[in-house]
Amino acid sequence: MHDLHFMRDALDGADFVLELLREKVPTVVTLVHFYDINAKEFVVVKARAPNANVVNVRTPEGSGLVGAALSTGRAIHVKDAATDTRWMRDRYAQAGHAHPKQIVLIPMRFHGRYLGALELADHTDGEAFGDAELHALQYVGDQFAEFVNDRGVQIQRGADSTGSFQVIDSVRPPPRR
Repeated sequence: MHDLHFMRDALDGADFVLELLREKVPTVVTLVHFYDINAKEFVVVKARAPNANVVNVRTPEGSGLVGAALSTGRAIHVKDAATDTRWMRDRYAQAGHAHPKQIVLIPMRFHGRYLGALELADHTDGEAFGDAELHALQYVGDQFAEFVNDRGVQIQRGADSTGSFQVIDSVRPPPRR
């Protein structure tokens, strides 16, 4: 995570975090949300998913898993997504992974201020998320929140100030068991 601080801006930082998570906690879906303070929404600015349609998807403040995690400031681990009603089914359909089994939502807050969230679903090997991974993901989220707070982010409707919202390198979902 030390190398994060050499990134140019919040979007470069998001690319760095996506790559780090691809190496350390490979999942079918990894989303980076930033908070749009003007619209009071979370917007997916970067993603690693089977489908690019998830970028620019917005979630109103206070709704879904993103809202639940940000309100408490703690990670949420959904162990059985089929029985949890808080996750956004449309977002996962747009990401090309309509039926996740497990979802982890890591809030990004700095001194109580909403900055964004990291959202991951389903290990590529089909295994469950472990406690050590959840702690590591929270650490990544905390460090990234500090970085985003220092660098700032400016979101314009439909794109960011650099126009570089994108999906990075999609992965295939694990076979259904």
